[in-house]
Amino acid sequence: MFRRLMLGGVVALFGHCVAAQATIMDVTYTGTIFNDFSTDGGGMFGTAGASLIGKNISVSYFYDTALAPIVNNPNPVFNQTISGAATAIQITINGITQTLTSFTSSLALNFHTGTQSRAQEEASFDNTGLHTLSMSLTDNLNGGIPLSLTDAFDITSLTTGTGFFRLANGTQALFQPTHVTAVVAAVPEASTWAMMILGFLGVGFTAYRRKRNGTALAAA
Repeated sequence: MFRRLMLGGVVALFGHCVAAQATIMDVTYTGTIFNDFSTDGGGMFGTAGASLIGKNISVSYFYDTALAPIVNNPNPVFNQTISGAATAIQITINGITQTLTSFTSSLALNFHTGTQSRAQEEASFDNTGLHTLSMSLTDNLNGGIPLSLTDAFDITSLTTGTGFFRLANGTQALFQPTHVTAVVAAVPEASTWAMMILGFLGVGFTAYRRKRNGTALAAA
């Protein structure tokens, strides 16, 4: 019995060490809300129905490369995409942060042509096609956004960002992102997972030996 447990532990150890090589990315867009369309219908960021025009906004988009493969696309421009890997979206307005974790689809994309580059993040919150989020920012001068979806970057652009979200409760906004950062979120290293799982196995082995010795003494 204990041998089977040991085998299961080894399998778990291998699986977690592989998973630990995955990357969790946090891509954050900051900018300013505009347009009469932008209202806090659900009262998520203050008074229900209040206008959001002129408010600063920050949207953090998290995706996990362990959940889906990164696809390299050479045409029509070099780009990388990952679909269905979003784990959370945090929207901050008026100093209030709301976290969304339920998505029917999601997409993160980086493209790079040498001098032009773009980051783009999208998500759908249900199957209606109405309640979605879409953000992008383009660097037309320096190609400062990397092709790789797992590389960090920090880009400021004054005119080439677009952002939009609409939620089922009526909160919605158009905004112009002017700053985008991508950072690698903290992920346990493979060695950390190994130490944790080996520790659990050691505790299990000790309990097994004690139980076995106790049974032998009782039989004697």
